[in-house]
Amino acid sequence: MQDILRTPVHKRDSRHLLVAGLQVWASCLDSEGNRPFGVRFEWMEHQYSCSPLSHITVDGGQRYLQYESFFMPNGTIDMRISAFESDPKRLQRLGRIWAAYRKTLDDDLMSASHANGAEHENGQSAPNQF
Repeated sequence: MQDILRTPVHKRDSRHLLVAGLQVWASCLDSEGNRPFGVRFEWMEHQYSCSPLSHITVDGGQRYLQYESFFMPNGTIDMRISAFESDPKRLQRLGRIWAAYRKTLDDDLMSASHANGAEHENGQSAPNQF
């Protein structure tokens, strides 16, 4: 599987996380008009890794796609999907990474809604709408 993702996307809301003691870099990917496209994860497989593994999910963490990035002559970067991730250990880790990433979004939303006084009539904070 060597597809080229021809949808122009840009990164938003980049975050650096530690999940189970391993480094993760996560970014939302938005398409034209700032519409959510997916989430990109670059993560270290183990403590002695030299370079991160690269995955995206476009379906809310149901499936993860491995990708490689290539600099193009026009200055853009092409993300080429190389395979669906099928390794059970990696899928389990990616699931934990997804959960930790979502928790940071929820924590940020809760902090922002409390700072702005945004609560429902019953006193509950508004849920994350990502």
